[in-house]
Amino acid sequence: MHRPLTTSLLALFLAHALAAAEPEPAWQPLFDGKSLKGWSVIDFAGHGGASVTEDGALQVEMGIALSGVAYTNPVPKVDYEVSLKARKVAGADFFCGLTVPVRDSHCTLVIGGWGGGVLGVSSIDGLDAAENETSKVLYFETGRWFDIRFRVTAERLTAWIDEEKLIDVNINDRRVDMRAGEIEIAKPFSLSTYATTAQYKDIKLRTLAAAKPTASTGKRPPNIVMIISDDHAWWDYGFMGHPHVQTPRLDRLANESLLFPRGYVPASLCCPSLASIITGLYPHQHRVVCNDPPGAGQFPNRRAFYDSQLYRDGRERMSDFIENAATLPRLLQQRGYVSLQTGKWWQNHFSRGGFTHGMTVGDEDKGGRHGDKGLEIGRKTMEPIYNFVDEAVKEEKPFLVWYAPFLPHDPHTPPDRLFEKYQGKAESDKVAKYWGMIEWFDETCGALLDFLDDRKLAENTIVVYVTDNGWITDPETGRYAPRSKQSPYDGGLRTPIMIRWPGQVAARQSDVPVSSIDLMPTLLHAADIQARDPLPGENLLDEAVLAKRKSVYGACFTHDGVDLDRPSTGLRWRWVVSGGWKLILPDAKNQPDDKVELYRINSDPFERENLAGVEPELVARLRKLTDNWWDGEE
Repeated sequence: MHRPLTTSLLALFLAHALAAAEPEPAWQPLFDGKSLKGWSVIDFAGHGGASVTEDGALQVEMGIALSGVAYTNPVPKVDYEVSLKARKVAGADFFCGLTVPVRDSHCTLVIGGWGGGVLGVSSIDGLDAAENETSKVLYFETGRWFDIRFRVTAERLTAWIDEEKLIDVNINDRRVDMRAGEIEIAKPFSLSTYATTAQYKDIKLRTLAAAKPTASTGKRPPNIVMIISDDHAWWDYGFMGHPHVQTPRLDRLANESLLFPRGYVPASLCCPSLASIITGLYPHQHRVVCNDPPGAGQFPNRRAFYDSQLYRDGRERMSDFIENAATLPRLLQQRGYVSLQTGKWWQNHFSRGGFTHGMTVGDEDKGGRHGDKGLEIGRKTMEPIYNFVDEAVKEEKPFLVWYAPFLPHDPHTPPDRLFEKYQGKAESDKVAKYWGMIEWFDETCGALLDFLDDRKLAENTIVVYVTDNGWITDPETGRYAPRSKQSPYDGGLRTPIMIRWPGQVAARQSDVPVSSIDLMPTLLHAADIQARDPLPGENLLDEAVLAKRKSVYGACFTHDGVDLDRPSTGLRWRWVVSGGWKLILPDAKNQPDDKVELYRINSDPFERENLAGVEPELVARLRKLTDNWWDGEE
């Protein structure tokens, strides 16, 4: 008998609470809220001075141009974070110019500049905050407190406002410096305004050395095994509380992992979801937003479309998107990794994704649409994985295994022993077959994990688990039910996410909402590799980042593309999960009859009570969050 989720996961959490990762590094307060101790007014021409208000805020008064205060104690040059609250009291230009050291130079995070709306970093390669790639135009309301966090490392500058990452720029081999002019006297660490009165509080700093998880620098990089199930509902596991489905090997993996039961994929369709896992980008960013290219309506049936040159040309275009992307296997090659693709793979030959080895060759005559020979893994054999790993070990190379079997995806053809096991327990034989497929998949995972143990590879191997999208079996047809695959509901989007790394990541549960988008930056960090470009996800092994995660986002698109170069043309819904709530926003052109939906997702996990009509202010706030993430346009 499996315990329900709330009981079994609570027990798991308590059992491992003392084994948690190192505590979050301490913040050092820079302002006591009572005096200007540790600060001095910067002698800008025509400055307005500074004081401490009755409610404990540091107030910089409006000057003719620049006004500000400088911190007089030493601060680090790299590997630190600054956090503060700031608000504009009066004026029409920047209310927070945070000047900080960066390596052997300095820069300024400008918030509300150039007339009140520009966010950016001055300067990068001689371009100021309004000119370089960090520049964004936002609305900063007068009188409102904004939470600001700025991280400085030798390689990156990253900034969050109200928990949303808005700047993440690679500064390797780039010139970072102050904007020329009077602002240069604000070095090394200061807060300044331009013709504006502003207030600051909760100003603090911490170094990052203690916050970084153990990485592989100077050591053999960890091996990586990615287990990706296919069409699998989030509750259909023993460890997630299902009363009948048995998954003993995945239950054990959950018990040994950092487990996120509230994981999500950004899209409830397998091709875009898998593309997000391997690129670390949202579908509208990598542009693989559909399973099939446009054009099916021009043919009498799907088979005729799949046999057409139009289809092959469209599939080639979609594969080009991935071939030109900085995929996980492509980046891992920087540290000598070899990589193996098995199972589901939509982008023609495995090499298009940067894999060095693989099973899928894109042969249309052998099921080339989404896997061809690769779909034999798990259902027929595990030997290609075993042989690849043995060869990688022999050559002393770290490896990545992409195990994405066609399981429990239909056809639902489990071994008779498993089908018979669930007959009488399931609502119908169709459901019993699906449950049998899940246990069959679980057995293949156990075989793979046992192989790692037998080869004594488990200790230096990161095992990641996620599903590509959800599934609910229609008991009559055996196909997917409406609120699962291809829908914006948790039945299609939610998945447990697990990360096992013995000796490096403590086994525990986190109820923070996370996304498959986060896997790429997490694995790159573990392998000590820098992403080519900023990624939207977070490193799930960074406790400080995890503690601040509030929201996850996604968008669902049409099964067949509309215009491959314009992702928004196929948009159906955007959605956000934040603060225990979930908002679903239908797209007017493709879902014109749908209503906005709002659910208290933690207590209503099956999304039965739409509260959008009684929570208009919350809908407006979550809509704004979603628009700031992606407004649904090109």
